[in-house]
Amino acid sequence: MPIELRQPTGERPAPVAPLPSAEIDLLAVAGVLWRYRYALLALVVVVVGATYLLNRLVAPTYQATFRLLATESKVNDRDARATSMVAFRQLVESPSLVQGLLSDFKLDAPPYNLTVPDFMRNHVDIDTLAEAGVLAVSVRLKDRALVVQVADRFAERAIELAHRLNQEEMIYARDQIKVQTDEARVRLAQAEQTLMTFKQRNQIELKRKDMEAILERRPTVMDLLIDIETDQARLRQAEAELLKQQRVRDVRRSVELPPKANPEFTVNRDLLDPFVNPVYEVLERDVAETRTRLAGLKRKRGELVGRLKLDASSMGKLQQLYDAEAELARLTVDFDIARTAYVNAATRYEDARLQIAVRSARLQILDRAQAPRRPVGPDIPRNLMIAALLSLTAGCIAVFVFDSVRRRAA
Repeated sequence: MPIELRQPTGERPAPVAPLPSAEIDLLAVAGVLWRYRYALLALVVVVVGATYLLNRLVAPTYQATFRLLATESKVNDRDARATSMVAFRQLVESPSLVQGLLSDFKLDAPPYNLTVPDFMRNHVDIDTLAEAGVLAVSVRLKDRALVVQVADRFAERAIELAHRLNQEEMIYARDQIKVQTDEARVRLAQAEQTLMTFKQRNQIELKRKDMEAILERRPTVMDLLIDIETDQARLRQAEAELLKQQRVRDVRRSVELPPKANPEFTVNRDLLDPFVNPVYEVLERDVAETRTRLAGLKRKRGELVGRLKLDASSMGKLQQLYDAEAELARLTVDFDIARTAYVNAATRYEDARLQIAVRSARLQILDRAQAPRRPVGPDIPRNLMIAALLSLTAGCIAVFVFDSVRRRAA
């Protein structure tokens, strides 16, 4: 239940002072300004006049503008133009470039005494048009003729620096590839020398031909050995049979007596008739023929074994040939790899300058600086307007403060 607060009867409430209004009385403000209008007008006139005199006393500033064109890479890489524009802006703002420019025109000496930060902050403006690939550089100086010379030299130094950096990049890449090319050339020469030395030392082709001749005659030698063994066996058998036979054999002949022979005459009826054994003759002839043929076969075998070395040691030589051919194949593969590496390195070396030139963006002068027709500073109308506004504002504030103090004092 709400509680009602009642004032005691017979007492009046104390008067409450009215709160200040939050609204601004424009008429009162206008009245105050009107009362001091002559003072405000005098203040504005004095400040504007002083500003005009000061601007007339200050030497005029002239501006010259040149434009640089950044041509993009011939290879349309993504964001290549944006990257080149950022790089070229940093190149134009290079402290070494600006310091050289100041030194050329003695701008770092009296009476200018300009430093690189001061020059770039107070005397140079750079506008970048990334889509068009254009850098607009404005140079401001108080000397009308000098500003054009400085701007032109600024553009030339920027072009020279960009060209030098491109050349250094090209030379660096070329030198790096040249190192690889030289190393590949050395490896190729070593592999070729090793291969040639191995061929000369081992005479692979000659050994291969000798072994081909040996392998071609080996069946003949095998047949020859078989014939020799066969004839030796035949000779042994014939000699054995020959020992069993007699060279001359006796044949018994029978003798018949005439009918009227003397009975007292005695005759040996077992008369012997010697003759050459034909079996012995055949065996002797076979032995002689076999010995002659065997001697011829042995002599032929001796010539083949001695001249062509068709003995058991030829298998070892054949193995040596196989080992030599395997080593030759390995050295040939090494030589082919070294030659391929050298050809690739030499090709990259020859293409290095072309590739870098194709991929490198260029900076060139689009427009040279023109002699300014009128100064860009000081801007007297703008400065007078600013001075008038500032003096009027300060005067109004001073009038309000003065009027308030006066009223309180009254």
